[in-house]
Amino acid sequence: MGSLVFTDDRKAEVFNSYFNSVNVDDNGTLPDFPHRAKADVSLDTVEFTTEKIHKVIRKHKPKHTGNPEDFSPYLVKQLITALPVPLLLLFSSFLSVGKIPSSWKNAIITPIYKKGLSSDPANYRPISLRSVFGKLMERVIAVDMTNYLLTNKLLNPSQYGFLSKRSTLTNLVESVNDWTVSIENKVYNRVAYIDFSRAFDSVSHVKLLYKLSPMVLMAFFSIGLLTFCQNVHTLLESVAPCRLLVIFEVVLYKVVVSVRSYIWFT
Repeated sequence: MGSLVFTDDRKAEVFNSYFNSVNVDDNGTLPDFPHRAKADVSLDTVEFTTEKIHKVIRKHKPKHTGNPEDFSPYLVKQLITALPVPLLLLFSSFLSVGKIPSSWKNAIITPIYKKGLSSDPANYRPISLRSVFGKLMERVIAVDMTNYLLTNKLLNPSQYGFLSKRSTLTNLVESVNDWTVSIENKVYNRVAYIDFSRAFDSVSHVKLLYKLSPMVLMAFFSIGLLTFCQNVHTLLESVAPCRLLVIFEVVLYKVVVSVRSYIWFT
């Protein structure tokens, strides 16, 4: 049984130590993953337009939460008519040179209580507060990448979650329909539900990038997108930097990986 801590500094150190401990170190072995895209199919760049930027700002939740740059999403939402043009110039410039501001690689980690014993750090999940402008650029990239993957049928048809009109609810509706048909035909169903514990924390980012590379097939991926993931710095409530890697989950994780899935055997 561990000892209780009372000061903010010690609490932050405990959370920092625990969040680091659940990360999985990559074993350095890359699995065999063949090209899925055709030779003449590629996404060479991402086109930033004022319309796209206006749309992602409009969909952004107007929260008052802070971030390393001290620009709240609420403030950005209020400036929606003035920001698309300057952000268009900035995003296009960053993508062309394959670099982003160093402040976009900073994140403040806030522990959010889930359930169970509140004194157990395992019952908290880390939420990263990052640059609102970096998140806007990320979402424009995510839209283009998702459209590319769907258009060229590079996502598995069984992918549900994080996709438009393919939520976990539609997954359940389709499953119930299939099970009903099987029951009417007097066919037994065996269903295995898989819930990956701390799925995002345990994903090997090296392997995820390796898997995405032959699917996306774009030059900017190696120079532009990877810069989001390199030399990331995180602060746990303004305490010493920890090693927790914060990656652009919308672009690199949510498009490809579904946390909850099912395997159906008949």
